Amino acid sequence: MLNTMVESLIDLGVLGVIVLLIVFVGIWWHLFRASRSSSLNSNERHFAVELLLAMSIVTTRSFVAGNITSHAALAFLTILASAEFFRQRLKSAAQATREFRTSGLAFEAKN
Repeated sequence: MLNTMVESLIDLGVLGVIVLLIVFVGIWWHLFRASRSSSLNSNERHFAVELLLAMSIVTTRSFVAGNITSHAALAFLTILASAEFFRQRLKSAAQATREFRTSGLAFEAKN
């Protein structure tokens, strides 16, 4: 039984390992940003912290088992989907903030 990176290298080649590493880093980055963001409510931030802990378990297990690429990895896919949810929430919150600032500047320019 090989670890996830070695299995990816054997099955998918170097490009597959690079894509898998990009996905891992992206999940960690977006969950960390979500856990520290003031634009999310406290329940969402707590959920992001819980997902960070779950991702640490998945990452640790990926060093000793190839469970992410060899069969249906429901834990990994659940964390991936949640990270995408938080990415979208943070993106929409940033866009709403930009629109608010822009409308405020337009209002000040009229006065």
